[in-house]
Amino acid sequence: PIWKDLRTGSGGVGVSTNGTESITFLWNGASYYSISKKQAWSVVYTMTNPRVEVCGEYAVVFDQSGREGVIFNTENGKCGEITTNQTITRATISAYGAVSMIVDDGLSNDILFFSKTGEALNIKLHTMISASGYPIDICFSPDGQLLIASFVYIDSGVMQTQIVFYNFDTSINSDTQIVGAFRKYDDTLFVDVAFISDDRAIACGDGVIVYYSLKNKMKPEEIAIINENDTITALTYSEQGVAYATLCGDMVQNHVLKAYNSDGESVYEKDTNINIQDMQLTENGLYITGPG
Repeated sequence: PIWKDLRTGSGGVGVSTNGTESITFLWNGASYYSISKKQAWSVVYTMTNPRVEVCGEYAVVFDQSGREGVIFNTENGKCGEITTNQTITRATISAYGAVSMIVDDGLSNDILFFSKTGEALNIKLHTMISASGYPIDICFSPDGQLLIASFVYIDSGVMQTQIVFYNFDTSINSDTQIVGAFRKYDDTLFVDVAFISDDRAIACGDGVIVYYSLKNKMKPEEIAIINENDTITALTYSEQGVAYATLCGDMVQNHVLKAYNSDGESVYEKDTNINIQDMQLTENGLYITGPG
């Protein structure tokens, strides 16, 4: 099973599905069901504010603002547990189960790394807003070799943002994991970064979506910037690209749907009167939901 879609509910819990099987993440545990609704496994955990990240056959549930995490595999259920000494703010997982977490002790931040069994790896990125910056979001590439991170940093007393790429391929002879940094976005805050494939990444900010090519994994390249003047109300992305909905001034057709391919090229735009609340972009099309 490959878990592509994650429908998130209150508190970050949700359901991930590949069309025939589903895994449900709740406040106090997770359960996996086959197409026949037969329960294959069920795992109990206790978290105050659970969030979930999914990639391939693996998922990590973490207690945002807490210190616990649980790693899942669709076949066997729980395969690892994580406990940190600092507060967890973000997490990401690769298709092979490797996990990275942003942790905060109130003065500085670390980006930590764990194996699929929850074992701490000998990799740690230490960050401070006065130096490298404060990490906002992170995401592994599906193969686990690359990490994209968005940072807020201070330049001459002015808050700025940057996007940084790290390469953890041990076969590469390099004295640093940083392979690319992009700092020309002024005060745009990129709250969501993601790999939509092994060689495509995006950074999503307030009215700005930036595409990056990682075909050369030692030299990331910015390939497209989408600037949106209207308010984005819903956004989704997948290997096919990015789609989002915006508000417009028309009293009848009051939303606009827009879609871009994996290279950042516009492929669809249509006015609609649906009050769009959620969207899912898949290889079969764009699915939207509104008020029931």
